[in-house]
This record gives sequence, structure tokens and C-alpha cells, in this order.
Amino acid sequence: MTAPIIGLYAYRLGATPGQVGAYYATIAVTTFVSRLPLASLSKSRPSLNLTRLGLILNLASLLVLILSPSLSVMYLGCVLRGLGFGSFHPSALSEAVRIAGSSADREKRLGLIMTAPPVGMSVGPLLSSLILAGYPVGTRFIDQYTAVFVVAVVISAAAAAIPGGAAVVNVEESGGPSSWRQLFSRELALLLSSRFILSYVIGTISSFLPILIVQRGIVPEHEIPILFSVSSVFNILGRPLSAKIGGAYKSLLASSLLTASTAPLLYVKSQWSLYSAMSLYGIAVGLFIPSSLITLQSLVPPSHLTIGIAVLTLGLDLGSGMGSLATGLLLSLAELDIIIPVTSAVAGLASVILVWALRLSAGEVSGSSEGLAKPNKSTAKNREGGG
Repeated sequence: MTAPIIGLYAYRLGATPGQVGAYYATIAVTTFVSRLPLASLSKSRPSLNLTRLGLILNLASLLVLILSPSLSVMYLGCVLRGLGFGSFHPSALSEAVRIAGSSADREKRLGLIMTAPPVGMSVGPLLSSLILAGYPVGTRFIDQYTAVFVVAVVISAAAAAIPGGAAVVNVEESGGPSSWRQLFSRELALLLSSRFILSYVIGTISSFLPILIVQRGIVPEHEIPILFSVSSVFNILGRPLSAKIGGAYKSLLASSLLTASTAPLLYVKSQWSLYSAMSLYGIAVGLFIPSSLITLQSLVPPSHLTIGIAVLTLGLDLGSGMGSLATGLLLSLAELDIIIPVTSAVAGLASVILVWALRLSAGEVSGSSEGLAKPNKSTAKNREGGG
């Protein structure tokens, strides 16, 4: 609900593009530092408790943003938001993969389960847009944005209070050196690299596309959350679509190609091209998440799944943070009009190359070019046995 407007809110308060990038980078770095320690708690704490902790920390971050007396204090809100992400995502995603199981229809099941996040990402920005548009002309922008943040606080509090099912503690191996050696492989490195690059695009678009829209006057300011809501609607369509494309590899490849294809539409900067670009971007992200999780499930032993998801999401967060920070720094050399489409094109094509290499490598391991379509049971058994 608030993700598309945090940077715009800071920009309206007087933050420079470099500061906006630094805010998002602070979120990413905090998440990066905290994610593995928090994920390791899954061995002794129920996943539901870690998910609730993430929601509470997000609530606290929103309160800091509302009450922040200066731009400098907003960094504290970003730190709390990063800690919330670090606690929430690995536990929630691990639970989703566990519920999906390991049967032949796991891609379909996971795709359906994973429609829940983009549904929230669609309704949230739409609600933000309605709140912003509901104020009469002349209302102080700070009052409008405060109302959005207050509603987000209430929603986070309600979500944290929802009772869950039976608490499940993940039984995993210790995180010693031998355990880490079993986790990492060439295929996992290729997967992480391709996801890092696409997350760089996500960071750039999330942080700076709203600012570009305001600078160019492409759509009214209150319509910006709707743009991201439309993207999330197509994100929902992409989740079950990942099971119909025909294997995780093809979904990974499709998400990379769709990301690259948004470049010319983002460059045109008209209203129709902007909505078209965000629609393609939404489908790309919708394919991106389930296919990444299915691929990860085939590359790591079941005992390492939560930590594996934590490592994967670390790459996603780091890529997003680098996209925000680097784009802010690049603004001293080039205009947003050029940076955003070039980033989408280059990152999308680079990810295609990495996914192709991943397919070849996984095919060599499993003895089949469809190495990512099914869990690599023999490899997982070997890793669990120490090689």
C-alpha cells in the first residue's frame, strides 16, 4: 500500500533523488544483514511468530515515517521496515512452499497460493489512490500522505492480530560450514545472479518511476498508486500462468524477456505506454516469484529450504536496494528518462543469458535439458549426504 509512495513522499518533503535512493538502499541493506539471522530462528520458533514479528516491525516503521520531524529520522523508519522484511518474507515463503508440497502439481498449487501477495498489492495502492484523491484541492500533501500511512498502520495491526493455524517449527540442520557447502552450488549461484539483476529493475522502477511521472506530469499524482495497482493485477495473472508455461525454466526466461520488453514503452512516456509497460512488468514479476521458488526447491535439500529461501530473498533485496541507490547516483550523469528504460533493457537481456546458462547447467546435473522442470532428487540426496 505504501511502497510506491514512500520515495515520492520523501521527494515532496524535499529529499533529493540521491536521498530517495539512500532510503530504499537502507531498507535493502537492513534486510540483507538481518534476514539470515532471523531466518535461522525458524529452527526454534514457529514461522507464524516470525511472520507476525515482521508485520509489527512494519507497523512501527510506518509510525516513524508519519511522526518523523526531519528527513534524517526517516532513515530509522527505513531500518525498521528492513527488519520487518527480514523477518516476514522467509518465514511466509517457506510456509507457502511447504503447503504447496512436492507433488507433480506443486507449480499450480504454489502459483495459486502466491496470488495472495499481489491481490494485496493491487488493493493497497488502489486504496492509497482513493485516499489521496478524496481530499479537496489545496489540502496539504503531508496530510494526504499521513492518512495513507495511518490506514496502512491499521491494516498491519489487524493482520498481526489474525489467529493462525497450528504452529510449525522447521527442523533444519545446523548452519555450520558443512551445512553451507551443501546449500550452495553453481546452479544456485546462477539463479541468484539472474534474480539479483531483475530485482535491480524492480528497485529502480519502485523508487524513481513515481518521481519521473511527477516531473513529467504524465498522469495526476493521485493516479500513481493506481498504476502500481494495475501492475499488481497483472502480477496476479502471472502467478498461475507460471504453471501453464511448461516448467520453471521457461517461466524464468519469460520473466526476463518481458522485463526487457518494457524498455521502449517506458521510454515513450505517454499514458498508454506507461500502463502497457506496467502491465508487462506485472506479468514478469508474477512469473518471477513462483518460478524462482520452484527452481530453488529443486536445487536445495528439503532441510535447507527456509535458509535457501532466505538466501534467495537476500539476492532480491540486495538487487532492489542497488537499483535504488545506483539510480539515485546516476541521476548526476543522466536523466531518469534514459536511466529507467536502459536499466530494464540491459538487465532483462543479462538475465536471459544467466537463465540460459542455468538451464544448461541444471541439464548437465540431471542429465536432461528439463532439469528445472522437476525436483532434482538425486542431487538433493547427494548434498544431504555431504556430496
